This record gives sequence, structure tokens and C-alpha cells, in this order.
Amino acid sequence: MAESANESKGQGRPIPFVYIDESSEGEKTDEQGDGLSGNFTVNEEAIEALRKINGPIAVVAIAGLYRTGKSYLVNRIVGQQSGFQVGPTVEACTRGIWMWSEPVEGTTMQGEKISVVVIDTEGLGGTKASDHYDSRIFSLAVLLCSKLVYNSMGSIDENAISNLSFVANLSQMIRVKTVQNEGEEEQDVEELASFFPSFLWVVRDFALDLVDEDGNEISEKDYLEDSLEQTEDAYDEATAERNHVRACLTAFFQNRECTTLVRPLEDETKLQRVDCEAFDTLRPAFQKGMEQMRTRLLTTLPKKTVRGRVLTGPMLATLAKTYVGAINDNGVPTISTAWEHMAENECREGLAEATEKYESGVDSYVAKSCPVGEAALFEMHNSLREDAMSMFESRSVGDTAAAAKETLKKSVAEHFLAAQKRNKTLSTTFCNDTLAALVDEHCDQRLGQGENMFANMDEVDKAFGTIRALYNEAARGPEASSVLATVLFNQYTRAVKFLQKQMSEENSHLRNEIDAKEKERQRLMVDLSHEKTVHAMDTKEASSSKNVLTGKIATLEQELTSAKEKAQSAQKTATDALKLNEIELKNNEAGAQKEVQTLRAEVKRLKEEQNLYVAPPASAGCQCIVS
Repeated sequence: MAESANESKGQGRPIPFVYIDESSEGEKTDEQGDGLSGNFTVNEEAIEALRKINGPIAVVAIAGLYRTGKSYLVNRIVGQQSGFQVGPTVEACTRGIWMWSEPVEGTTMQGEKISVVVIDTEGLGGTKASDHYDSRIFSLAVLLCSKLVYNSMGSIDENAISNLSFVANLSQMIRVKTVQNEGEEEQDVEELASFFPSFLWVVRDFALDLVDEDGNEISEKDYLEDSLEQTEDAYDEATAERNHVRACLTAFFQNRECTTLVRPLEDETKLQRVDCEAFDTLRPAFQKGMEQMRTRLLTTLPKKTVRGRVLTGPMLATLAKTYVGAINDNGVPTISTAWEHMAENECREGLAEATEKYESGVDSYVAKSCPVGEAALFEMHNSLREDAMSMFESRSVGDTAAAAKETLKKSVAEHFLAAQKRNKTLSTTFCNDTLAALVDEHCDQRLGQGENMFANMDEVDKAFGTIRALYNEAARGPEASSVLATVLFNQYTRAVKFLQKQMSEENSHLRNEIDAKEKERQRLMVDLSHEKTVHAMDTKEASSSKNVLTGKIATLEQELTSAKEKAQSAQKTATDALKLNEIELKNNEAGAQKEVQTLRAEVKRLKEEQNLYVAPPASAGCQCIVS
């Protein structure tokens, strides 16, 4: 199998596309014509590479005899010095069909950019393969490509035409329809031609002058057409066979071109390893011819189409699997059957991808943005639905497309209905939580005792007006109005009932206080009445007492006056008596003083006499009493 001589980072590498799986069940015997065991297999790596190409594609396939420099030509087309293996031996380097893992940039004749899939086929006429095997490889290349590049050496001579004899068998190797009736072969050829690719014959190591029989210069296209003209008077079998090949080439490949390239090197040794030689060291004429061929090839590409539908990478992958499956069943690849299978597959996968794109988009939007209003949800739905429909329509083909589209519409509608329900649920939860928080802050905290409690219904109404305004700013989703209408009413009713109950309890308390005060008032009134009665009686008694007292006072005043007079008289008498006493006292005082003096003199006399005698005992003494 071919191996990559180098791998350019980010530019791709050669990978197997269709190969013989020798481990698969069932052997191809010589009787079946292949001379090889195993079944054809489409490489999953190639399938994955094709599935990444979602836009329109062109497919360039390179075919030709083995050991004619085919792989080198492929390397130059993909813009690489090396990639697909080029070898100097007689063994074929490429087995089966290989492809470049990355698409090459190209443009159509209308200037539209397009992704180019480049495939390299196993060389025809190899030592290990039969004509039947070669025909199958060539048929697959024809079925898969939109531009077939046939590489040959020398010139377009009778040998070159003979080497394309398998082209005459294409009508037996490829069918448009499953059942073909007798007499339809001419129509079948014309129909086949409409599915076949455009054809470019690259003649390598070309050393002839491009002139006609008269020596006039002709174009490469003229050279090709002249070479494909049938030989007249073809009486021998070989000439007739070559004429049949020419007829088939012109019938099957109605859009055909030719490019001639001179030999790249004169040195045979270097020529065997031409991929190791720097491109700018090759013959200038070869460099110029190769670059012109590559530029013309990649700027005039036909899109790969089937029944007028431009294919994408995934569609090509499905076609390849279908054709290979038919070959493995010992059948003939049928374009209509492959188309139907591809159409069904594309519709199925397109439906799955479009459905997944819509549903994942909706689920992501609901998770990140909901709850939202119905208008926003519908806007999201319409945008994602259009994207999903566009994605589906870009892949859907065939008779099943309409039914698959209806299935997609139904699936989209059902998922959107579920998204609406989810949005409503999220809206209800969000709005309930928002309203509950506002009610708690502006209402519940003012229900009960405290300085900030509601005093009356006006304050309740004002608080709920604030709640309503703040809720309308914060509420989200389709259930905002419903929650406001039901929950807020219930909360308002609860607040009113609580306030009414509180006011009722306060009124009851006030009534009890009024009743108690009324009883107290009545008691006081009774006491007051009693006091008034007592007071009246006291007033009468006091009046009588007053009269008695007045009389007593008068008597006392008279007695006082009399007493005063007596006192004055007594005082006068006392005064007079006092004066007499004073006189008497004075007289008495004088007599007393005189008597004292006499006594003192007597005492002195006695002391003196005492001194004349012995003193008396201490206990004896003279006790004199002066009265």
C-alpha cells in the first residue's frame, strides 16, 4: 500500500479511500476475474475526512497505467513536492484508491470557490491485478469524480488507445437503472454520459510537435480530437476494437481536454526519483507546463453532481459505500440505486443533524436565558428552525426529502411545545419567588406588632402598589401576569384579613376598656351621689355646729375680755406687790449682810482660838448650817 513520503503539517496527507480487505469474508477467485482475495472496503478515516466537507465539492481522480508517474502528478496537483509514494520499481506504489486527507482550494469556471477532493487510483495493468479488477477500480473512479485526469506516457497512439480498452466495458460495469430492457443500450450510453465526469488526458514525456498533416500548428485539444477519430477501413479485429474504444471515449466523455508535458529530466537515474528533485531544478518547459496544467485544472472545475444535485463530502462518502457494496455483492454499481440510497441516507442524517441542531439550540437557550417572554421565545424558535431547515435542505435529496422535511417540522414543533412548557414552569417559579420576596419585604414585615406595622388600609394599599410596580420590573416569562393576578390577590387578601383581625382584636380590647371605664364611671357616679348626700348632711350639721361654735366663740371672747381685765388688774396688783417685795427684800438683804458679817467675825475668832489648842481629828469638824 502507498505510504506518505512526507506529511505537511496542516496540509493533509495521503490516506486509503477504497482498499481490498483480505481479512473479509468471501474470496475473489480467478473465476470472478479479480485474482485477489477479500472485499473492497471504504476506509473510515476517509469517510470522516469527507464528512468534514459540508459545502459543494469537486472531485479530481487521477488514473492511468502503473509506473507512469501518476502519483507524482497527484502530488503536484495538491501542491506538494511529495506525498503519494513515487517508486523506481515495476511494482505499483498505489493499491486501490487513495485520497488526500484535506480538500484543496479550487474555483469553478464561474469563479465560485469550491473544495476539491483529490484521489489517486491504483495503476492499471499491474502485475498483481486482472483486467476485471482494473475495470472495477476505473469504474469507481469514474463514478466518484467530476474531473477524470488520465495520465499516459509518450503520445496518443494506437497503443495508448488500446490501453483504454476497459473504457468500452463501462456500460457493462456501470448502470443507470437496475433493470435494463433490450434495445435500450444506445439510450443507456447517452444517459451514462450525462453522469460521467469531464476528461483531461495528460500526456507525459511528450516530444512531438503539435502540427497537423499539413504542418499547421494545432492545439492540444485538436491533437486529442484528431487522435480519437476512428480509423477508416477497419477490417482487422484489432483496429475495430480500437475504433470501438475511440467511440466509447467520445460517447462517454463528451467534455474532454488534453495537456502535454515534456520530460522533466534527461537523467534516467534522477528521473526514477523525480520526487526527490527540487521542482525548480526540473526542465523549465516542464515546470511551465505543469503549473499551467495545475492552474487550468483547479480554476475550471466542474462540481460533482448527480441528477443535477451538487454533492457534499458526506454525500460522496455515502455514494462510495453504496458503489463498493454493489461490487462486493458481485453486482454492477447502479447510479439510480446508489442515488436513492444516498438520498435516503442524506435525508436520514440531515434530519438527525437538523433535529439535533434545533433541539440543542433550544435546550441551550432555555437553560441560559429562560424564563423569557413568548415573543423572545418565538424569535429564538424561528431563528433556530430556519437554521435547521437550511441545514436539512442542504443535505436532503431524492423522493424521501419531502416526507423527511415534514418529520423535521413535526419534531421541531413538538420540541418547541416542550420548550414553551418548560419556559412557563420556569416563569411560574421565578415570578412566585420574586413576588414572595417582595411581599415579605414590603408586607409581611409590617404585619404584627412594632413601630412599622400597618396602621390602616391606606398603608396596605400603598405597600401593594409598591410591590406591584417592583414586580412588573423584575417579572419574566409568560406567567408574569397570571402569577400577579392570582398570587398577589391572595397575598393582598391575606394582608387585609390579618389587618382586619388585628383591628378587630384591638377594637375588642378597646371595647373591654370602655366597658371597664364605663363601670368605673358608674361607680364613681354612685360614689359622687353618695358624697353629695353626705356633703349635704355635713353642710347642715356644719351649719348647726357653726352656730354653736359662734356662740361659744362669743362667750369665750367675753370671758377672754374679762380675763384680760382680771389679768391686768392682777398684773397691777402683782406689780404693786412686787414693788413692796423688792423693798422688803432690800431691807432683808441689808439685815442679812449685817448678820453675815457678825458670823464671819465669830468664825474668825473661833479659828484663832482653835489655833491655840491642838488640832482636832480629821473626822471631827465643824458643821455649820447657814439657813
